[in-house]
Amino acid sequence: MERYIYLILLFGWELLLLYYAWNKFNKVFFSPSFYTLSVFSVSTLLCIYCINFWQIHFYSITFFVISLGLLAMIVAESCFYRRKQLRGESEKIIIKLPQAIKVGLSLCCVLATFMYYREIQKIGLAHAMGMNEAIANIKEDWDFYESQFNPIVRQGYKMVMGIAYCFTFIFVNNYNICKRKLSETFWYILPLFCGVVINLISGSRGDMIRMLLLYLFTYYICKWQATNWKLQPSRQIIKVAFPAIALVLSIFFMARLFVKVDVENQKNIGGPVEYLAYYIGSPIQVFNIHAEQLQRHPNVNANSSFGVSSFSGVYMLLQNLNIINKKDIDSHKIGVGFEELGGDSNAAGNVDTIFACPYVDFGLIGMCIYVFVIYAVLSYFFYRNILYERLSGKYIKNFILFSFFFYEVEMSFYSDVVNLIFSQTGILQFFCLVILMHYIIRPKYLIRVK
Repeated sequence: MERYIYLILLFGWELLLLYYAWNKFNKVFFSPSFYTLSVFSVSTLLCIYCINFWQIHFYSITFFVISLGLLAMIVAESCFYRRKQLRGESEKIIIKLPQAIKVGLSLCCVLATFMYYREIQKIGLAHAMGMNEAIANIKEDWDFYESQFNPIVRQGYKMVMGIAYCFTFIFVNNYNICKRKLSETFWYILPLFCGVVINLISGSRGDMIRMLLLYLFTYYICKWQATNWKLQPSRQIIKVAFPAIALVLSIFFMARLFVKVDVENQKNIGGPVEYLAYYIGSPIQVFNIHAEQLQRHPNVNANSSFGVSSFSGVYMLLQNLNIINKKDIDSHKIGVGFEELGGDSNAAGNVDTIFACPYVDFGLIGMCIYVFVIYAVLSYFFYRNILYERLSGKYIKNFILFSFFFYEVEMSFYSDVVNLIFSQTGILQFFCLVILMHYIIRPKYLIRVK
């Protein structure tokens, strides 16, 4: 009991904060704090389930860091929370793109996904590897294979994600809200499926979760807005979320056999519940190990470059632009990287929640400030530009942009994805998104209906 009492206390603290956030923020499921606390509670519960399987020894320092980090989120959202009244009735709008644009962009996503598949297949054949083996090896050793990857094909990934963000909103609005037929709206949902497929082909699964959460977040807000912000679709989102999450988790479990090099090791991780715990619960355990390492070696990272973990994407971008040299970047040696979870599972991980990177970079107080700023900015935009606003072209653009950055909240239980958003890939995806919105979300394509 002694070795995991702090894990039990963490779960209790999360439930207490969860209750407070639910009542404080008007029972909004996708409020930044409430959503984060929800997924952290599930993650912690899965860690508790694997206490003996992973032989967890949960340290007091981990409890205090995560507890204060979650509290910083609550405080940040409390500072910028406001509930305002909608002026006038919110109208329904059908977004009707010309057939050539709708079909053309969707087919571009299909083509980009197919070309990505063929490129990996080609690299695999060049190294005498089958498709599954090629996917796993390219992901595991990207630095080696990157130069062999067609740069134009590689940019297709960013295009697919950008189109998926725009078209997912249009699909939810037209199909779920305005009740248009699936045959009419099919082309709008196709890019989202392409986003899932191309993510699997790349050997990753993070953007698959991103696409699922994008759809659920869009569905929730659009359904609520359609009632003139009077009735929250809490029951409806549960009915949609459970089968969608079950499907994605099934794909996750099956995909383990081709997105990892060591297939046998993946099989040793355990059954479906243990595998779910591995992906959702293990970040807390990995951070637990890293936090204890830092406590034993408090000054070892003192001379490392500023924010090298939190802003690794920026450092890599500057390096690619030859603004700085790789040898000039002092990386951390303690508190980052792969760690074995423990026990007989032979499982290891290198993702360690939203708190790890800023804690390694800036210490406990710096981490709290970092998290506070992120949740303050997102909460400010959420309550002033997303909730309780009327549907319009400007609103649609604001929503799509917000959903892009909301990825940080969505993946908070898993990792700090600021380094992905502000990386070369993330910035190019963002610009692709902005350009698409400029040409797609136009007044002439917005038709108001009763």
